[in-house]
Amino acid sequence: MTHYMNLWDDSFQAIKEGWKTIEMRLNDEKRANISADDIIEFTNTSTEEKMECRVVKVHKYPDFTELYKHHSKESIGYKEDEEPNPEDMFKYYTKEQIEKYGVVGIEISAATPTYILASMYEGSFDERTVDMLSRVINKRERFAIIASYFESYELTDKFANIFYNKFVEAGLGFNQMSVVDGRMTHEEAQKTIREADMVWISGGDTPTEYRSICEYGLDKVLREHKGVLMGVSAGTLNLGKIVLCPKSNGYNHQQIYDGLGCVDITAFSHYDMGDIAEDKLELSYTYDFYYMTDDSYILCVGNKKEFYGNIYFVSKGKKKMICQDLERAYRGRS
Repeated sequence: MTHYMNLWDDSFQAIKEGWKTIEMRLNDEKRANISADDIIEFTNTSTEEKMECRVVKVHKYPDFTELYKHHSKESIGYKEDEEPNPEDMFKYYTKEQIEKYGVVGIEISAATPTYILASMYEGSFDERTVDMLSRVINKRERFAIIASYFESYELTDKFANIFYNKFVEAGLGFNQMSVVDGRMTHEEAQKTIREADMVWISGGDTPTEYRSICEYGLDKVLREHKGVLMGVSAGTLNLGKIVLCPKSNGYNHQQIYDGLGCVDITAFSHYDMGDIAEDKLELSYTYDFYYMTDDSYILCVGNKKEFYGNIYFVSKGKKKMICQDLERAYRGRS
């Protein structure tokens, strides 16, 4: 069921950015029909922008004083430097209304695109990665894998099963898994990606993969996707605004092109913690980029980024450590 609510701009933006996760309302007749997994369409009263959120859970309380005791101030919309006060809600509801109906804290998950830039996973996902995936995957109905090479069916199926089984082993299996490659029509591929709750963009030859994505009209679908997009190696590069393919990555000549633009950063994978290739350092004078070892990831949600593993930021020929995990560095080099 879909419900419709209006929001002031500050609350709308807080939900969109992902830190306000509880919408507080009177538990009147309108709100009494809201249940977990329903959809709420919020309208920004200042801009008329609309945003869909999924209801995670409905918390009922006799009054706002009790509600405030059970949820962090950030989750109910207060900024770090603000002091939460239940009496603030008297601006919206009278004491008599609250006593008559009680109140509700609607726990929501904004349909904000989530991007995971990963390097490679030789083994199973570790505990931290499983925790991250559990946080960001809100629905496990449909999982789609975009192939590296759209005509290499046997190779695609082999690696699709290997990578999807990592989710199954982590207890994060989906009801349906689909492989998007040349066995689908353009329309079928677009529909599969559009309906997927999570999309895995494979590693492989970066420009070849991107050409197939564009040929099948998946570029627009991916840019508009509101679920979870996870790139690995080539997929990570193609999610970026600018894609860098230097000769040191195995190409006959350097290639630079506009990527999907889902994230505003460029990230290289498979860093071995050694010296950075000269052509990459030269590129860093024009294009900043991140460099990460296998089993690392950069999580991008709204304007926030979460880094895990061994990740370095390279700019103007200089390397700066963003985060480090020596155990993972050793594993990546073995």
